[in-house]
Amino acid sequence: MAGATWLGVRAYQAGSHLSSARAALERARTELLDRRLPQARADLGRAAHDTSAARGVTRDPLWRAVAHLPVLGRSFSAVTVLAQASDIITNDTLPAALAEADRLDPTRLRRPDGSVDLALLKTVGPGLVSATSSSQHATALAQRSPGSLLLPWVASARQQFLTSATKLTAALVSARRAIDLAPALLGEGTTRRYFVAVQQNAESRGTGGIIGGYAILQVRDGRISVLEQGSNQDLYADDRGIMPPAGLPSGFTQAYGPYLVFSDWRNINLAPQLPAVASLITAKWKARTGQQLDGVIALDGNALQDLLTGSPPLHIGSRDVPATQLADFLALGQYEGLTLDQADTRRRKDSLQEVAATVLQRVTATSSGSDNLLRGLIRAVRSGHLRIASADPALAGLHTAGVDGDTPAGPAPVAYPVVFNGEGSKLDLWLGRTLHWSCGSHGRVTVSVDLQDDLPPGVLPPYVGLDLRQNPKVVITRTDAVHLDLYVTRGATLVSATLDGKSLSTKQLSHGVVDGLPFWGTDLELPEGKRHTFALVLNGAGTPGDVRIPDQPLARPLVRDVHDGC
Repeated sequence: MAGATWLGVRAYQAGSHLSSARAALERARTELLDRRLPQARADLGRAAHDTSAARGVTRDPLWRAVAHLPVLGRSFSAVTVLAQASDIITNDTLPAALAEADRLDPTRLRRPDGSVDLALLKTVGPGLVSATSSSQHATALAQRSPGSLLLPWVASARQQFLTSATKLTAALVSARRAIDLAPALLGEGTTRRYFVAVQQNAESRGTGGIIGGYAILQVRDGRISVLEQGSNQDLYADDRGIMPPAGLPSGFTQAYGPYLVFSDWRNINLAPQLPAVASLITAKWKARTGQQLDGVIALDGNALQDLLTGSPPLHIGSRDVPATQLADFLALGQYEGLTLDQADTRRRKDSLQEVAATVLQRVTATSSGSDNLLRGLIRAVRSGHLRIASADPALAGLHTAGVDGDTPAGPAPVAYPVVFNGEGSKLDLWLGRTLHWSCGSHGRVTVSVDLQDDLPPGVLPPYVGLDLRQNPKVVITRTDAVHLDLYVTRGATLVSATLDGKSLSTKQLSHGVVDGLPFWGTDLELPEGKRHTFALVLNGAGTPGDVRIPDQPLARPLVRDVHDGC
């Protein structure tokens, strides 16, 4: 009895230390990614204390003896391994990553003229390799620990550690790939030019939102300059069509050609595959100017706000807009007080250019605020609100780094809801999206998407609610209109489709297959506050692997509700 009591006390101590260590390590991981390095070091110290204490408990002779018993011993063995794995993260992985973060000091990385020191950047890689290797070792160690017949709290601790360690490894791999890719991206030994598409995600398109402005960036040996910038009105004047560029994904032309993506800048980014959209943009630009571009950078108001982290208020027109409120201003505030006449529209376009010019000035022309700029850049890329795509083989790492905005490759399950605005309004600002994934009998999978527009009370600016479907008649509405396509697993076949529980015939559905991924979709009217649910029942969608659910970069993030077990 005394031995059992002793083991119970020691198990409680080990569990408590592991829980505290896990919380501190998760905070340290987040702080490291946000470049809050002093806070990360403090939490790492707390984690080191707890992992050391947990390992001390598991070295107890009685504990080690019980760990070899059948059934009961599995939980004790699992705790022992989790303590070891946590110790590796604490003493090897995060210290190495923090050392590299110190080396990647933005004040040294950016020269006074704003250019990037590529030679210094290239010294960072080896430490990240070491950190990644130790994180992978810790994850593999935990995966080899007993995973069944565990006490509930042990099973939970094991799963939480694996989830956290997997995220850490993925972040380190992405960071290493980004560092490896950066010299080529920044024009080491050559000149590269990029089209910067400033998207308005309150009027959705497949890659995020309609293009509201643009710039042409040139980079060479780490030096960044702006060759040209303008509004979408400058682009709309060019309505010439182009032939489908070589290398488009299979089925792309059939799926999106009818929407005039080869001629109309308003719809050029209707598809969600940014690499394909980038090939359209570069081809259109070359037809217009004769200039060959090397890629496309797609960003929106959220990304612009991140890039201006720590900046003073922006003077836009007659207003001073805090940098922390820039996304809201671009989505809604810029339309307040405006009528629908062309003069007001022209002034608003000029305001957008002011914002773009301010951001580009910060990125290209000064080293001040470099730490905040790097922190904001990391946040914008991690959130998906800044993506880069290129067909240049030297920049193929964009795809492996997962920043090129392409649809998922491979046979593992996919559920990707994509909307684009169907009326010209800006009501997608309040569009909420929830994706549900569940496995049923006979291997069938049900994938459904809830869409709901929760508009604020009161009168909205006329331009925000403008419905252009009855042009030239002016219609102001509070009912959003979107088209929803739901991309699913390669090889999946449709059993049935419903909208709000009512069956839809194939004639009521759009359907296509792009790069092997099938999709089914429908048009939706979304009166404010009313939820609509589009659901597919599928065969062959629950292939092995975790379901991949990309998030189209809109104003509100996608909510995921996954009940796996296929």
